Amino acid sequence: MYKLNDKRAVKIFFETMSHENIMKEYAHTLEGSKLNINAVGCCGLVRSKGRIGIERELINGVRVEDEMANGTASPSFFGMKMAEELKLIHSRTANKNIYPDAKNFYLDCAEKCVHDKWLDNNESVKIKKFIEALPVGNSLIYGDYHSNNVLWENNKIRLIDIADALSGHAIYDLLVAALYMHFFMTNPESSLPSTPEKRERRIACWAQLVNTYFELDELKAEDNARAERIIEILDACSLLKLTLAPYSFSNLSQRGKELCVALGKKTFMPVIEKYTGVVTENILDLGKA
Repeated sequence: MYKLNDKRAVKIFFETMSHENIMKEYAHTLEGSKLNINAVGCCGLVRSKGRIGIERELINGVRVEDEMANGTASPSFFGMKMAEELKLIHSRTANKNIYPDAKNFYLDCAEKCVHDKWLDNNESVKIKKFIEALPVGNSLIYGDYHSNNVLWENNKIRLIDIADALSGHAIYDLLVAALYMHFFMTNPESSLPSTPEKRERRIACWAQLVNTYFELDELKAEDNARAERIIEILDACSLLKLTLAPYSFSNLSQRGKELCVALGKKTFMPVIEKYTGVVTENILDLGKA
């Protein structure tokens, strides 16, 4: 990434990046800049010394993760702002000709995991049944939404990279956020680098994100009980991405894939049938009795 001037930067791709993947990221970035969300603006394609790049808006923001650590505002404040932005994202209808279908993406990940022996046939059947039971949708799905992957600039959330965006139901964004902001922070077997302070901040941010997104009042006992149920369901759903890590994540080392799949299978397979079909078509009904 290179700064061109005070308003623009350019992302130059390595020669090893396929032309297909570059054009996919360009299409995602260009479309995202048209959706009236806080995504980075796209200015066009460029070439430099035989390499292709995407000219884009320069964002002078700081990761929400770092803003929380700096004490700029409370984790609850950032959780509220992240929830508001996420609801804005999900209010946008995704162009399915540009953004792949999330359900098909995860089914494909499962199929590849079976083919490459990460999963056995019995595990595959259960996982595919779980995915098929998730509701369909046509919302824009950011794909990698969590406090370490969005920026804070001029008192608003900024989306720095929309390359992993999908189309589908809101659950696919919420399960990713739950994985990074709650499951990894509360599971002692997680190998994600962290500190007690970071875990505390992320958990507090996540709790407020859930309250704001699902329009819950933390002063009401019934809403607190429902928030706990929602967090429980989202933690379970997050294990889908973890278990399919060799293909649901990008740029994982072989050891990272092995650790994620082992932890995913250990935590997901014993409860997968319990949580199959519990996600509601209207995401705001999640966790209701």
